[in-house]
Amino acid sequence: EAKLLPLLKIDIPYNQISILRKDRIKSIKRGYLSNPSWANGTISINGEEIEAKFRLKGDLGQHWLGDKRFSLRVRTKKNKNDLGKPSILGMKTFSLHKLGARQFPYENIFQETLINLGFHHVPHKIVKVKVNGDYWGLMDMQEHFSSSLLEKNKMRDSLIFTFSNDARFAYRFDESEPISHENYWLDNPRLFLKLTGKSFQKVTRIEKKQFSYVQSILKRKDYQDILFSKRHLKDASDLLNLWGDFHPINLSNTKFYLNPFSLKLEPLLADQGPFRENKNGFKDGVKLNTGGFLKVDNYKINDNYKFKNNVKKQLSKYEPLYKLANDIFPENA
Repeated sequence: EAKLLPLLKIDIPYNQISILRKDRIKSIKRGYLSNPSWANGTISINGEEIEAKFRLKGDLGQHWLGDKRFSLRVRTKKNKNDLGKPSILGMKTFSLHKLGARQFPYENIFQETLINLGFHHVPHKIVKVKVNGDYWGLMDMQEHFSSSLLEKNKMRDSLIFTFSNDARFAYRFDESEPISHENYWLDNPRLFLKLTGKSFQKVTRIEKKQFSYVQSILKRKDYQDILFSKRHLKDASDLLNLWGDFHPINLSNTKFYLNPFSLKLEPLLADQGPFRENKNGFKDGVKLNTGGFLKVDNYKINDNYKFKNNVKKQLSKYEPLYKLANDIFPENA
């Protein structure tokens, strides 16, 4: 029940929330979010007040077209007497989205499925939110890709990579006659990679060498064989085939964890939509949804039979929730 959910009380002074609103107006006029500014404020939960920073979040309008319940990225701030940054519900850096912007409840069910299957997962919580006394309703609280998220997955701290470039939005919206995506290298993932959850200026000497290693291997024709974990990509592809939606493997959604022992990149999947029955057999949706950057070839009908049966068994647990979700949130609504 909603009354049992935690309540986050956000207070942002007028001169600071004006920063967020100015970024929102600029984004509406522009059609996309670019270089948002941070604002200062506090979050209170269970009587404890924590200093934090806030900025607008989300590339496109579904995140910030509304005059409230717009998506926010939140970072807690370390006080003088604190040993480290305080956490809120176990998270130090997180995003708040209206439920529809994170495809509720499908993404939440998807992440629970990942946990049950032993995959890396992204923590979510549903919370009630008030901003300057105004009740924003229920929102999704998603942990940002960070060392804390890796720790929750029992993974050794390491680099997390994003293989995309937000400049594509500026080009698509600002150019009057943009050329086809296939004909330019503006956001080619082999050229544009960045760290998520860590600043390059603050990483260790070994991590800088690891970054340079990844950057150099991407220039080779056989970069996928050397850099990416075949097993993790294949398992992800099988799961997404069974789910019927490859949206999480899109390069604007997925991040890649560099396993410090194998030096292989493993996908961190997020932002899944409704379950769709697969009636056309398995396909290489990874290749289709990464623009050919990654691929999973040679599907066979009985390939990984045990794994696929396990996935189907896990998904069957949620059939009543799928039916309820489709009744409440019809796919074409």
